[in-house]
Amino acid sequence: MNGAISQEMKMIPDTLDLVERGRLAINGMLGSLGPDCDFEPYFLTYFDIHPAFMIHFSSMPSGALPNYVEAMPLLRLMSGSNQNRDIEEGMLASIVTNISDDGLIYDRATPKRPWNVGFGCRCVRKLNSTHPLPLTPPRGDFVNRQCPT
Repeated sequence: MNGAISQEMKMIPDTLDLVERGRLAINGMLGSLGPDCDFEPYFLTYFDIHPAFMIHFSSMPSGALPNYVEAMPLLRLMSGSNQNRDIEEGMLASIVTNISDDGLIYDRATPKRPWNVGFGCRCVRKLNSTHPLPLTPPRGDFVNRQCPT
């Protein structure tokens, strides 16, 4: 019995490489964005069909994408990676274009993204505290009034 446990213990790594895990998380998150659809994340993935494919789904700009924005500074700090900075910048620009005058991020239906339904659910101030967004007047002034720190 002790021999079996000893063999299992040899297979478990002594440490978890958090730098590598952070780099992999950046790769996975930014790799799921669709530059052809204003950097909106793909949401549904189908592996049981050949070839496998991913599709977009409603409420990603106001639902999932802000979570990416919140996680990216931590992952960059954790890993030291500069991988896909251009994609990250596109993602941030997409967030900014979806901010309305009321300070919420909306899922705007556009010809490139007809599946979006148009509701907003995220206050920009929370995002701006973790990853400064280029908010200029009057939009930035309105967000500062509507979403105090």
